Amino acid sequence: MVLISCLPLHIHISLSCLFQLSLCILTELSVGIESCSVATKPLLYQSGGPTGNACSFITGRAAECSIMCGARPQCRFVYDLPCTAAALPCQCAFCDELLDISFGGQVSKFYLYTQMIGANTGIISLPGGPVVGQPLLLEVKLKGNRVSLNLQAGLYTTAFFLEIRFDEASVVSNSYINNYYGSEDRYMPHFNFAQEQIISVFYAVTSTEFVVYIDQVLFRRFQHRIALDQITEFRLTSDYGLATVISFRR
Repeated sequence: MVLISCLPLHIHISLSCLFQLSLCILTELSVGIESCSVATKPLLYQSGGPTGNACSFITGRAAECSIMCGARPQCRFVYDLPCTAAALPCQCAFCDELLDISFGGQVSKFYLYTQMIGANTGIISLPGGPVVGQPLLLEVKLKGNRVSLNLQAGLYTTAFFLEIRFDEASVVSNSYINNYYGSEDRYMPHFNFAQEQIISVFYAVTSTEFVVYIDQVLFRRFQHRIALDQITEFRLTSDYGLATVISFRR
C-alpha cells in the first residue's frame, strides 16, 4: 500500500490501483479501474505555463497529484514542479483555480480538468456564469464579415464581446450594458485571420478580468463591467449565422 498525504485528506490505495487511476485520469481512458475506490476525473494534457491559486503540494509527480485532484471536486489542474536529480524528492501541485497561462518562453505542461458543455452550435448556457479560476476553452470556425464572441447577461446585455471584423481587418472588444456601449478597444496590426479558419480560444477568468488567448497568443485583458454571476450564456454571432462553435469546454 502507498499513502498519499495532503492535509486534511489522506488516501490509501494500492500501487496497481494508483497506476490504473493515473492512466485513466491522464489519458481519459475509463477501463480497468472498477476495483479502485478513489474518485476520478479526466485531466486533459495542455501545453503552457499555468498560474494557479489555492494550490496544494505533495511529494510525487503529476500521476500522484491527479489522484488528489480526482478526489477534490473543485480541483481544476495539476502540474509537476521543476525537478532534477539533485533536487529529489520531486513535487507536484494540484490547484483549484487557473488564473492565467503563459504560452511563450519556456513551455511546460500541465493537466486541466474541463467538461464539454457544447458542440456544433452557436449558443451555450452558462449556469451560474463564468467562475473565477475555471477557464473557458472554445474551438470556433470563422465565417462571415464579422464574427462576434459574446458573453451575454440576458438577450439585451453583453458583458463582454470580442468581434473579429474581416471588413475592417480589426478585432474589437467592448460591452453593451443598459443600452450603451462601453469604452471600445480596437486591435488592428497583424490581422491574420482567414475565412473558414478554425481558431482556439482560451478565456482565463480572474476576479477582476477576462484574459483571452487566440491560438496561444494573448489578445485581450478585459476588466469585468458587471458581476460574473449575471452572465447567463455564450453566444456566437456572425453574418447569416455561418460561424460555428465546434466545441466549448469549461
